[in-house]
Amino acid sequence: LPAGRCAEKAFQHTFARSGLYDAAVVLQPDALVADDRRSTRIEVQSDIRVLMVNGAPSSTRYRDELFYLEMALINAPQSGQPISVSRVVESDLSRMRLANYDVIALCNLRSVDAIQAGNLLSYVKAGGGLLVTLGDQTDQKKTNRSMRELLPQPLRGVISASAPGTSTSALHFGQVDGSNPLVASIWSDKNHGLKAANFWKVVRLQPSHRPGRQVLVSFDDGTPALVEARLGKG
Repeated sequence: LPAGRCAEKAFQHTFARSGLYDAAVVLQPDALVADDRRSTRIEVQSDIRVLMVNGAPSSTRYRDELFYLEMALINAPQSGQPISVSRVVESDLSRMRLANYDVIALCNLRSVDAIQAGNLLSYVKAGGGLLVTLGDQTDQKKTNRSMRELLPQPLRGVISASAPGTSTSALHFGQVDGSNPLVASIWSDKNHGLKAANFWKVVRLQPSHRPGRQVLVSFDDGTPALVEARLGKG
């Protein structure tokens, strides 16, 4: 490189695994020792591993419980970390090694037994992420008992906002915490589908003063739609 000139050099390297790595660029020694070496730290990110547990499988693709969640994940923007998705049915949950996943989504499960709940509790406290979605298969009494330490708020029961085809308005999403990265990633002016979604039945939650609990999305009548809580490191 001639004196007083600038140039760019691209380096390519394949890392065997994710993590933090120290790197340095070293030049041949010259009269100005101070610029002969530059150090940096490189973070190599791995895939976000998501385990989706299906409580209501269906041979009709769009009726399957995991359809919309899976479509959202596999079509996530490519600018972030890659997402790898694994699917299992409810009966397979007990044999899964939970520590192999960064996030576990329990989608419309009837309930979990005491052993499964204990494994999930340990997983979350160790730093794992847990998403629980409810539906027509959920046994709310059993879920409240077995997952009382995992749920941000106890389940209170299903109510009908209105019946399709009636003059009564359905519920829609109302207040949204756009500062939360989880919500901000899916809630934007371009995403009109979510804002226009109709909800004919919703699950009410019992009041709770649990520390670290935060309502991220509410319906337009004030009912919580998405609630986040911290537990241990997760």
